[in-house]
Amino acid sequence: MRVLFCVCVAVLCLFWGKAATAEILSVTAHTSALRSSPSVGGSYVVVEVPRYYPLQVLATQGDFMQVRDYRGREGWVPRAEVGLQKGVVVNRPVVNVRSGPGERHEVLFQARRGVALRVMQEQMSWLQVVHESGRNGWVHKSLVWGL
Repeated sequence: MRVLFCVCVAVLCLFWGKAATAEILSVTAHTSALRSSPSVGGSYVVVEVPRYYPLQVLATQGDFMQVRDYRGREGWVPRAEVGLQKGVVVNRPVVNVRSGPGERHEVLFQARRGVALRVMQEQMSWLQVVHESGRNGWVHKSLVWGL
């Protein structure tokens, strides 16, 4: 009886954990408009976001997904404009993008709050990222949102 109880608790925790973890997808289109409702007609654009911009999925309805960005803005985006490709957005005023994974590496360029970056790989607490312009480098995970 005790074993059965433990198994039931473990299964509930597993399902609860999956339900509590919201999926994050990234914009795959050049830009995507977050709309006020799940339709193009009769809705307005809440905000336009660039490629690689991560969005937390809240719900789905037909061909649209209700999403939230790192600033807490919510809207609806067409499913066809988001995907599993990893992306992050800078959530600090300015961050250094470096030549390698660590603070001892040269700063290649800086990215400002709201800039979206595609994640190529992870190494410890560092991410190798690429900007849509093609510039790439490494940024610390704590400086971005979307994973």
